[in-house]
Amino acid sequence: EEEPPEALYKINADHYFIEGKGHFRTRNQLAPIAAELLKVSSPIHLGEKVSLKELRLFRVPPPKQVEENCYECLVIDVDQFGNLILNLEFDGRVPKEVEVNGVRINRFYTAFPKLNRGELFISVFPEGNLQVVAYMASAAKLLKATRGSKVKVCF
Repeated sequence: EEEPPEALYKINADHYFIEGKGHFRTRNQLAPIAAELLKVSSPIHLGEKVSLKELRLFRVPPPKQVEENCYECLVIDVDQFGNLILNLEFDGRVPKEVEVNGVRINRFYTAFPKLNRGELFISVFPEGNLQVVAYMASAAKLLKATRGSKVKVCF
């Protein structure tokens, strides 16, 4: 809204992407494309031009404060590993507890520690949002949560 795009391209030049383990879209896909754009300054060779009429605004609803230091959040995505990505950006505050479908999780790690398979914890998704993770398992399956599920986060 503040800076409408002049053009829209669907990037299909995946030969610029970095092959690698993990689901780090920023590092493996977006960074190489940004680097290429810095070199050539035109996206024409990166993909096909798309009509601006196809562009749709998507607003992620903000978390709702439900009590002091507690917020009702939403699962806005479930990644390929079953991690639950929340609509709450990590601002340096460590959650004391997260509750998903009656299950309370009170461990927070910035790196993935070695745990027992299926142990749940809170972490930070590479793109900055809080996420609920099950070590070597799917948090989505274990917690019976999908996109749109409500999650209570308390600090």
